[in-house]
Amino acid sequence: MLRAKTVDGDTATVPLGVVNTIEALEEEDLVVVNDDTRTWEVTDIVDREFGSDDDRVSKRAVRMRNPTGHGEEPNVFALILEEYPNGYEAGFHVLSSTNWYEEDRIYRVESVTVLETLIPWVVVRLGAATDTYHFPDPWFAARGEAAPACGGQPGEDVAEVDHRLVRVNVVYPAKRACMDCARRHRPREVPKLNCPECGHGIGRGLLHGKSVTAVEGVAIECPGRDCDFEGVVDLAE
Repeated sequence: MLRAKTVDGDTATVPLGVVNTIEALEEEDLVVVNDDTRTWEVTDIVDREFGSDDDRVSKRAVRMRNPTGHGEEPNVFALILEEYPNGYEAGFHVLSSTNWYEEDRIYRVESVTVLETLIPWVVVRLGAATDTYHFPDPWFAARGEAAPACGGQPGEDVAEVDHRLVRVNVVYPAKRACMDCARRHRPREVPKLNCPECGHGIGRGLLHGKSVTAVEGVAIECPGRDCDFEGVVDLAE
């Protein structure tokens, strides 16, 4: 459920960081608004510029859908960004919802997050017609096995289903990222690590899992010939 309060009018002032994110949205992006529990897929974007007879400079309307997964029609909301000479305003409009109490409401826009969907290696299910690929489950991937990070379909034992790790370019754009994987297992890029004593390059990578934001450092043993450093290297954001 959206936590942001409803706005008095159609829109409310938003900071530049939110504006930049909304302006960069593209169709098929997966988005989280106001840290709500739902994940939205961008389906349509309409941009419009206004003349001197309007108080507004421009308007961007971003239509989004959220599948319910229960055979019901999806929730459909619209993220509206309006530019004025002295700033920007935005509102999250309910077009249709499975929750009766949300009908015709407009929510303040406090944050907009675009989820990462293109990671180097992904998991696909073999022998089934599906348009979705998954993020790898870290536990299985560490053992050279393939399983979806989301746990697969409800009531399904992933150990009994044939999955395979493939490069993302093999399945994209024919297949799209699983919303649950993208939301709950957001990848975190590890910047290039160097030995803090000799500067020897260690490497870079990508962390997967529900709690990767809690990782603050990596323990290393420097491979440099003339360096015997052993310790933790901080992961700079």
